[in-house]
Amino acid sequence: MPTVRMVLKEIPRIEGHLNLTIHVYEDGGIKVRAEAAEGVRILENILRGMDATDVPDITSRMCGVCHAIHKLTSLKAVENALNIELPEGLSDLRELLAIVGLLQSHVLHLFLFTLPDVLGKDSILELVKADAGTVKNILYLKKLTNTLVRNLSGRSVHMITPCIGGFTKIPSKNDFERASRILNDFKETVKQSLERILSAEYPDLHVAVENLALKDRNLPLLEGNIGDLQGEVHPPEKYASLIKPIAEDYSTARHYVLKKNGGPYMVGALARLNVNKDNLPSEVKSLLRDLGLKLPSLNPFHNNLAQAVELIYFAEKGIRLAEKLAEKPPKTARISFKRKKGSGVAVTEAPRGTLIHHYVLDEDGRVTEANIVTPTAQNYKTIEKAVEKYVSLLLDKGVDNPLQLKNLVEKLVRSFDPCVSCSSRFLKQGKYVS
Repeated sequence: MPTVRMVLKEIPRIEGHLNLTIHVYEDGGIKVRAEAAEGVRILENILRGMDATDVPDITSRMCGVCHAIHKLTSLKAVENALNIELPEGLSDLRELLAIVGLLQSHVLHLFLFTLPDVLGKDSILELVKADAGTVKNILYLKKLTNTLVRNLSGRSVHMITPCIGGFTKIPSKNDFERASRILNDFKETVKQSLERILSAEYPDLHVAVENLALKDRNLPLLEGNIGDLQGEVHPPEKYASLIKPIAEDYSTARHYVLKKNGGPYMVGALARLNVNKDNLPSEVKSLLRDLGLKLPSLNPFHNNLAQAVELIYFAEKGIRLAEKLAEKPPKTARISFKRKKGSGVAVTEAPRGTLIHHYVLDEDGRVTEANIVTPTAQNYKTIEKAVEKYVSLLLDKGVDNPLQLKNLVEKLVRSFDPCVSCSSRFLKQGKYVS
């Protein structure tokens, strides 16, 4: 029996409801449980029997924060099943949407959820009187990202125009030029706003786990193989040979472990930098040098720094893509296709890490099997391990005040940027696709 039991109920400033139970034993052992407390979403069961063209609109509704990448990943998986290959212009527009969706999500996490931790505040609302200028900049950044998503896809949340085979409508040359101007404004504003997060001191915590992320040139979001810290790469369709789900009776979400050894692993912005450390863009390398951040870093708190670096880099990359599309907009909005039997896997990088959508279609193009693996579900075991190690370090340093421990542990959990709603789907599912 544990000598101490601490329960952190509904950790604040994350997406969704997550409880954390910490058991401390007489022999010094610590056991942590990451308990997703969302209602069960039987999404894969709902998709069975649906026409594949309807699936992306449904799957994007898993979350209002990372809606963009869920829709783009779902589209890509269905297109792979139907052997649809998009021309360069349409692929560029998809990548631009993935970028602005990432910016939209990172702004929410870094400024509304994480900045209060850096400044010793309970919420962003406490900053309104103390530093109204900072709050205005944050809200302005959020407005810019919402405007970008809306102008390029028809709506700021749950995009309308992306569809199987391309888009229902292509933005105009003026739309792309405006996107470039907005992204330039965003880049300059975000650099000023990130100063406090980049200069903050983060706890020294080393959590030795594997990292997985897409590996390719220039920090890929939509294309690439699955890479790890050893430099090995695996094709997306082989994902089931790398990881496996496990059901925990204390959580409404699946947890994932490595298939080869049953160990935890981490995905996310920091994992992206770690896995791609040997072929990072020069701009990213420069930012990392300025920060003094050496890769690979296995400190989960550095995920905040990695997201900050991504905000700057992807804003710049988005500008280049918008300018390219303004100069040469796609000539065709959508390519034709035929429904057929097939299996399609898409592995992408969501703001919170590696995302997998896998669909099996029958000869009429209807879903017979579906499997969706979200970043947070993959991170739960590493969150548990990180909290176990962090609590042990804190207790060794004499930090035993329950309120202080609670506040420090919550900061660690927030550094993973969990999205609990997306992960909560495992109960009474049909068989997994493998």
